[in-house]
Amino acid sequence: MNLKKPFRTTLFIVLLVIDLIFLSFLVSLKNVSNKDYLVSKIKDFDIVRYVKERDYIIESTNNLRYPIEIYNYIDVDTFNKIGEEAVNNIFSGEKNILESEKLTNLLKKSIDYYDAENNADSISHAKKDLQRFSTEVSYKINNDSVVKLLKFSTVVTNSFVYAIPYLIAIVFTTLIIVFEKKKGLLIGGVIYTLYSLYLYYFDNNFIRRLYVEGNFYSYFKGFKKYTFNLNTLYTICFILGFVLLLIWTIFYIKKVVRRVKVSSYDFGR
Repeated sequence: MNLKKPFRTTLFIVLLVIDLIFLSFLVSLKNVSNKDYLVSKIKDFDIVRYVKERDYIIESTNNLRYPIEIYNYIDVDTFNKIGEEAVNNIFSGEKNILESEKLTNLLKKSIDYYDAENNADSISHAKKDLQRFSTEVSYKINNDSVVKLLKFSTVVTNSFVYAIPYLIAIVFTTLIIVFEKKKGLLIGGVIYTLYSLYLYYFDNNFIRRLYVEGNFYSYFKGFKKYTFNLNTLYTICFILGFVLLLIWTIFYIKKVVRRVKVSSYDFGR
């Protein structure tokens, strides 16, 4: 394709593509760092299965130190409240997002309930595992890179910075069309159509690729069905790309028709 401003147009195309990729990253962060979204996902976490499948807990129960059933009485509603408090701490900028004592008390109540029901003394044997679990989970949450990324995103996506990629995309797209005229419409249409397809694939495949049986994410019910909720963005980009290509097609058809008319006129002479 012969460009009128090859260097400038190529530069703007590259910068536009980079900007759009960055935009998809920001929009994804904004959608998944939404407070309601995070709270709803915590409710999908299978805390009972997660506790019972820790290696050191399985070892203890296999060695008959205490029965695995002591964790069947974990209060899921209380866990959800602890999770909601942790989410609130992320948005309020607290350094410690999750206190280990709250997890300790959660598991202790489950064990106490089992002991009362079965006239047992499991708590004295499970105390070490209980403490280890609470410490490990709270440390992971308070220092996890994903959580730090969520903290960062709550600041960025709620500031003027979030609007910058949109403005840059508009400017670069406009410049490409201004410099290349009709070819600019074709270039813009192709870029936004391909970008919408990339977003669709990214939205429907990226999260499920994180799922590996036995890892942390596998304890979220329906995790493989989670998305970044990018459907609005890729729909808009697809429509924009389609409109630009449609306009270019109309111009191209007019050009072809005009050539045919001129050729037929010359032939008639």
